[in-house]
Amino acid sequence: MVTATDTAPLCGAHLNAGIRRYGAIPANNEYHSETGLRTLLSFIARETVKYDRGIEPLFCYAKEHYVRAHFRLVNSATAADKTVARIGYILQCTRCPGRIEQAGLIPKTVHCDECGADMKPIGPLWLGEIQNRDVISAMKNVLGSMKLNTVHRLSLLLDLIGDELPTSSHCDYHALSKVARISPRPLSEVIAILRERGYHASRAHYSGTALKTDAPAGVIIRVLKEKTEFCEGEVSMYKGKKELED
Repeated sequence: MVTATDTAPLCGAHLNAGIRRYGAIPANNEYHSETGLRTLLSFIARETVKYDRGIEPLFCYAKEHYVRAHFRLVNSATAADKTVARIGYILQCTRCPGRIEQAGLIPKTVHCDECGADMKPIGPLWLGEIQNRDVISAMKNVLGSMKLNTVHRLSLLLDLIGDELPTSSHCDYHALSKVARISPRPLSEVIAILRERGYHASRAHYSGTALKTDAPAGVIIRVLKEKTEFCEGEVSMYKGKKELED
C-alpha cells in the first residue's frame, strides 16, 4: 500500500513539483482527482519495473486530501512487461471537452475528433482498471462482521467503487452544462439515458458531479438538453454519495 498526501503536485496545482517528484506532467483540470491517483500508480509502476517486477492494482481511491493505492507486487519480467503496457496518457483537447486515452511511454500528436484542435498530453498515467472486482466483493462480504464506527461510510465507498467504470478520466456534468449553456439536470437522469442508449456510464467515488462514460462529449451534451423523468435507483446512489462526503 502507498498513500500520498501531496495532492497539489499530483493534481497539477503545483506543476513543477509534480514533474520533479513523479516524473509526470499533471493537469489541474476537472478530473484532477482521477489523474492524481493514476499519476501515483504510474510512478509506482515505473519504479517497480526497474527490478523486473510488475504491479496489480487491488483497491485504489482518492479521498479528501490524499490518494491511496493498494496493489500486489508480482516478481517476474513478464509481469513487468505487462505493467509497462498499462502506462500511457490522456490527450485532452485544448478547445473543447473532448479527450482520448493513448497507450505508450511517448505520446503521439493527434487532433480532436470533435473540433479538430490540438490535444495536450497528461501523464504518464496508469490506464485502465485500478480495482480488483473480486477483492472489492470480498471486502463487502466481511465488512458487515467488523466492529468499526466507519462501517457505513466504507460500505458506501465500496458500492460506488464497485459500480465505477475503469475510464481514466471523467466529465464534470456541471462544466458540460455550462458549455451547453443550460441549467444542469440531475446526473442520475443522464446516467440512465446513456445506459439505455447502449453506452456505459457511472458516477465516480471522489466527486458528486463526476460522470464516467464511454459516450462522446457531443452525445452527453445532447442528453443534457433533453427532458426525462428522474430515475429513483440512481437518486438513492446519489444520496449515498452525498452521505459519504458529509
